[in-house]
Amino acid sequence: MSTAYYGFYFSSSADGSSNDYTVYVELQENGGTVNLALRYKNAEPNPLYEIEMDEDDLALFGQMCINLANTMKAYHGDN
Repeated sequence: MSTAYYGFYFSSSADGSSNDYTVYVELQENGGTVNLALRYKNAEPNPLYEIEMDEDDLALFGQMCINLANTMKAYHGDN
């Protein structure tokens, strides 16, 4: 039997450099938490830059991101 791990990552180079700043969200083996990690793409994980979240924390964080994005859109629409 094989084990599957789920997650996603998002990369950005907003500063115009060749550096890919990446946010990783990786489901942990127990399936009850994820690690949210910030690092350069393809860099080794570093626990100093990781936050462990359960499903409620992750959902709240995601909703906060959506709310901020909507606020940004509304602000840019007024200018």
